Amino acid sequence: MHLSKRCNLLSVAAGLGCSEATFWRWVKAGLIRPHTSTIKPSLTVANKLLRLRYTVESLELDRILNKIKFRNMYNTIHIDEKWFYMTKGAQRLYLAPGEEEPHRTFCRPLFGVNGEVLFDGKIGIFPFTKQVPAKRSSKNRKAGTLETKPIESITKDVTRDCLINKILPANIAKWPDGATKVLKIQQDNARPRIKDNVPAFKEAAQQSGFSISLVQQPPNSPNTNVNDLGWFRAIQSLQTQTACKNVDDLVNAVVQSFSELQPQTLDNVFLSLQGCFMEIMKVQGHNSYKLPHIGKAHLRRTNQLPMDLEVPVELAMQAIAYLQEQGSNQGLEMIAQSLGL
Repeated sequence: MHLSKRCNLLSVAAGLGCSEATFWRWVKAGLIRPHTSTIKPSLTVANKLLRLRYTVESLELDRILNKIKFRNMYNTIHIDEKWFYMTKGAQRLYLAPGEEEPHRTFCRPLFGVNGEVLFDGKIGIFPFTKQVPAKRSSKNRKAGTLETKPIESITKDVTRDCLINKILPANIAKWPDGATKVLKIQQDNARPRIKDNVPAFKEAAQQSGFSISLVQQPPNSPNTNVNDLGWFRAIQSLQTQTACKNVDDLVNAVVQSFSELQPQTLDNVFLSLQGCFMEIMKVQGHNSYKLPHIGKAHLRRTNQLPMDLEVPVELAMQAIAYLQEQGSNQGLEMIAQSLGL
């Protein structure tokens, strides 16, 4: 039976020639397993190499424990945009045991020694909206009343204004005392993004003793950004519980959801990011892996949750060797030496 006909109980049961009750018993018995298939970007060979190199460059050697692990990412700020809708971009399927699954193409919080929150990791959330006077009168408002409307096109001018006049000032105002002021803002490769050689950005990024630079995540790699990886979904799961009649209601619901989310949730997403990096290394840069689960909630309750994930030496060596085989040699020798390899 084609996958398109395996998206709900009724259609699958009909295709198998059984009742819905019988099919559901098979699901409960483990004879059929539900699977949620999410769309992932299609990757080129160059994309895969850049993704793999990006993960290797995120490694460091813990010289006290003599172990390779991921950098703590405390000085990396992740930015991204998202349209908030009421629909979901995932599809549930029903598969037989062992059947191959179809492949569809913020700043980290800081805690004290006793688990107290020193910095919640949330720099801010900024809606791309504008105020427009209503053209006609209706039962809800008179003509000329200002209404909130979404900005239809996110241009380079729009993102530059948000970055320089909203994100940077919010970051400088919220940054914890005593923390490093040498920061990186990670962004994707969308066309509206600006480079950090823009004079207005360079000036704003060097204020109050800060040195802030922009870095690009690998192309077609939303799973290397904590916003796309899980933070947006966590916000939206709260936002969709609020009935919204207009754009103002939606903006207020998203902002409220953003403020209600706990720092521990964001910290968990950063660990999931490191888990994704690990999987990317295992599959040589591809994105056809399952999102790893390490039982973060249990480990946090029992005070066993690691600050950063340890990377097996063999895996780091294999990733570096593969990059070398593919001709991506620049700087790899220095990386290997820094990791003690």
